[in-house]
Amino acid sequence: VYATTDDELKEQKEAIDQSKEELDSVKEEKEAMQDTITGLENEKEELQEAKDDLSEYVVQLDGQLITLQDKLAQLEMKIAEKQIEVDQINEQLRIAQETEANQYASMKMRIKFMYEKGDQSYMSMLFSAQNFSDMLNKAEYVEEISKYDRQMLVQYQQTKEAISLLKDQLEVEKAALATAKEEALTKEGEMEDL
Repeated sequence: VYATTDDELKEQKEAIDQSKEELDSVKEEKEAMQDTITGLENEKEELQEAKDDLSEYVVQLDGQLITLQDKLAQLEMKIAEKQIEVDQINEQLRIAQETEANQYASMKMRIKFMYEKGDQSYMSMLFSAQNFSDMLNKAEYVEEISKYDRQMLVQYQQTKEAISLLKDQLEVEKAALATAKEEALTKEGEMEDL
């Protein structure tokens, strides 16, 4: 179609120019949209990397949490074992103290008897012998009593030593128990921090 007038040519030129402007505007919008798409794709990649890093960090934290839970469970077992040991030592100590009290009471009664009767009872027993054989038997009896008294004294001393050792052992076990409890609290704090 050929234009016949200048006005028509002018209108066609204006229409062509307007179409070129619209085309340029559409191209600019297309480029802007392409830039936006590229920016969004980059942001998506960055977010995916951040997500992957976060997932890896969560896996590490889970591993640390499991390790801490295992250590805490071991510590709780150790605490329970130490508590049993402390309870056993307390029971041994109670029995030893009871034995000591009984031994002390027996020795006290024996010493009181010896003080009240003195050596005269032994001497009178020996002199009351009816013959030499009887005197030897009574002398052996006196010796057995003395030997028994010495044994009871040694047992009493051993009991006192055992009590002292049990008390020391009890203190050591209580300290170990307190340390284990502190360590457990520390591990619990570490778990809470995760």
